[in-house]
Amino acid sequence: MSNDVELENVLIEMSLFESGDSSGVVSLGNLFEEPLPAIPTGEVRLQRIAELVVRGGWPDSLDLTLDAARELTRSYLKLTVEDDASRIDGVRRDPHKLRLLLRSLARNESTLAKNSTLQRDMLEFDDETLAPDTATDYLAVLRRLFVVWEQGAYNPNLRSSVRVGKKPKRHLADPSLSAAGLGVGASDLIGDLDTFGFLFEALCERDLAVYSQALGGVDTPVAPRDCAAPRSAHGS
Repeated sequence: MSNDVELENVLIEMSLFESGDSSGVVSLGNLFEEPLPAIPTGEVRLQRIAELVVRGGWPDSLDLTLDAARELTRSYLKLTVEDDASRIDGVRRDPHKLRLLLRSLARNESTLAKNSTLQRDMLEFDDETLAPDTATDYLAVLRRLFVVWEQGAYNPNLRSSVRVGKKPKRHLADPSLSAAGLGVGASDLIGDLDTFGFLFEALCERDLAVYSQALGGVDTPVAPRDCAAPRSAHGS
């Protein structure tokens, strides 16, 4: 890692194939080499997808109950805002404001929300004042911690202004972080399919980011697969 200090709370999210929840029968690499044949998926239950979103791709969560997996994710966020966000460069940052920002990022998962939108959300959630550059600084720190990544605009025309001028779409590193930030479980997502749709998109983008990294993708936003993770959110 290129951080200023060695961080202990960096977790590497796994794809559904790595966690054993996908057969991997469709290869991203092969999509660029040959036509995609029709492949039956078998039964896909909405409840199961919601559970995968909430559980997340953390290695330590795979053998846990869903409730225990949610607690692991909450613990990870707690350690991030109370420890790593300040320790990464020695600058003290307000854990309360970081929580507000993470809540806003979760609310705006998989959208083109501007920094001003995030800052407005933070003010709506809390009566405290907020310096204009606070959200920008905190976002930069969360990116360095691999908690947040930005999906740039795509256009097949290499010279298109869309590649440069369009706002990026923000994602938390794992959809379970968004679920934790919103305080929702699998049943809540089933009851709110609009929100579920954004978090499902985040799940797909997370896996595509992992697979594209294996193919040498440019600016892959997920934590490198060889990034050390000495302890998890459970402190093991």
